[in-house]
Amino acid sequence: MARKSVLADDRFTFKLYKRALPTGELYYARFFEKGNTVVLADRSTGESDEGRATAAAGKLLAQLPLAKIAKAKAATSSDGFEEAERLRNMNLASYFTWFWTAEESDYIRDRIDAEKPLSNYYILSQSRSVAKHASSYQPFKKTAVRDASLFLVEQWMHHLKRAGVLPNVIVDFDGTKSSATHGRARCGGGGMTVPRRRLPPPFR
Repeated sequence: MARKSVLADDRFTFKLYKRALPTGELYYARFFEKGNTVVLADRSTGESDEGRATAAAGKLLAQLPLAKIAKAKAATSSDGFEEAERLRNMNLASYFTWFWTAEESDYIRDRIDAEKPLSNYYILSQSRSVAKHASSYQPFKKTAVRDASLFLVEQWMHHLKRAGVLPNVIVDFDGTKSSATHGRARCGGGGMTVPRRRLPPPFR
């Protein structure tokens, strides 16, 4: 059971917990800023006795650069908030372009980090389709990601049909719904009322 230390300094504290290892159970310590649940560091005390583990964690509390770690985590959080706000206010035409730009897209980068990268040819094909069929659509230019709706995407698909775009191409564009949902969810705006997909390519 986690136990809060009485050795914490004025700003930071820690909680002990047990972890089962092949060699037996040891106490580990998670370090926090008081009043905050964000874990700044997680370290083994090297001890199986709670009293000795508390003393060891107290030494780590004094040694770890917790103030610097907290500052770095706060900066990362701030950057993430600013990026989310930028995407929330981006118009849909620009968002779809960003989504399929290899050097900028968080989606493409996340795929690489997950060791499930998309092929360069596939990404290029999506980017060209965006440029040809979505970036010039005026309602997309006038609508922010935060205001994206299933109705708007369906209107666009009807527009493509009236423009003579092949039916099989329009069917492939159905993934645009998931792409817009991806944008709203990432920005904290909630998704549209469409099935959620793990892989949301807006075009093929």
